[in-house]
Amino acid sequence: MELEAGRLPYFENNLHDLLNYAETLIKADELEKAEWLLFKGMPGYYRDHPPEQVIALRKKLFGFLMNATDYANAPDDIRLVCKEQGVYGVTNLLRGQLIKTSIDEQNAKGVIPHLFEMGPGEYWLPIGLMELGCKFTYQVSYLSQKAYDRAHEYFKGILVDKPPVGSYQIFAACEIIEHLRSELEIVHCALKNGVDANEVHVSTPMYTYAQGGLNWDSESNRGLGGHLRTYTPGEFMNVVSGMFQGYNWALYLGAVQSLVGKRG
Repeated sequence: MELEAGRLPYFENNLHDLLNYAETLIKADELEKAEWLLFKGMPGYYRDHPPEQVIALRKKLFGFLMNATDYANAPDDIRLVCKEQGVYGVTNLLRGQLIKTSIDEQNAKGVIPHLFEMGPGEYWLPIGLMELGCKFTYQVSYLSQKAYDRAHEYFKGILVDKPPVGSYQIFAACEIIEHLRSELEIVHCALKNGVDANEVHVSTPMYTYAQGGLNWDSESNRGLGGHLRTYTPGEFMNVVSGMFQGYNWALYLGAVQSLVGKRG
């Protein structure tokens, strides 16, 4: 039969190998690769005639994946914002330490820099910086209106809607690149908001974060799959330096790796 052309008994007999590998990718924060495997990575016949087991795993994967609506309404984004959380983040997390160092350097020169933050969750960064005495203006691009409204009272005194003229500008996209369908959304965000950054700070987990989503398919984790891909240090450097050209980059390694680019 013509319909049978392209069928591969050896593929069907070993379909469990593909399914197991797809689940391994999902658990390891490689959702993008798992998606590709289940839709485009099978031999030709099965891209047109996917096995029922593949269709079932696709449905589970998409039930796990977060979308923009999930981010805007995520319970994790409306946790009570507190000053203690902010101070802890700035003093103990590498990305917070690096941004504070940059602001401190400018303050020591008598300069009040402008900090633009893309996609914060609990706004610990501006709150912690303020509590620690840093002087800066703040601009933000966010998804969760609830989180913004809850945090706004803490930083409304430094909030501006565009970079002050002639300001030293710091653009921060912390722990967001791994969530984005297109990495270029980071550049888009900066340019759309009029940011001409003197410094760029980007961070992401190094490899799989905290053993990944081992219980990804539980009902309690439905709609919470946010990490689309992982980055090796080399991949991270290549992607970010390719998006923001004309900067001198320093890579800081840890469970969460950070890149700091300063305009050359």
